[in-house]
Amino acid sequence: MFRLVLLEQSRLDLADFQRYITRTSGNRVTARRQLGKLTARLQKLACYDFQLGRSRPDLGPDVRSLTEGRYVLFLRYRGETLEIIRIIEGHRDLPTAFDVRDVAGPVFEAAI
Repeated sequence: MFRLVLLEQSRLDLADFQRYITRTSGNRVTARRQLGKLTARLQKLACYDFQLGRSRPDLGPDVRSLTEGRYVLFLRYRGETLEIIRIIEGHRDLPTAFDVRDVAGPVFEAAI
């Protein structure tokens, strides 16, 4: 089992998703429910005792990507820690949406 940590940009991504879903659905409850499903999945990923995702050396050292529904998760394993770097909607142009500077962003403990 890994300790789950969300980097700053991934937390901003989640906040953006919540605002977008609230705006398009007109319902905060729907947005919270959708984010709850996604954050539950993030917590579940940390429970596996092996590394998930496809290696993405083009995006930075040890960066991996994993599709989760309509989102692409960018993550990295560091020892006993699973860092979530970015969470990007799959329809976006990933190379332009993913900035390699995100890999070295400040760390905030996951509060999910």
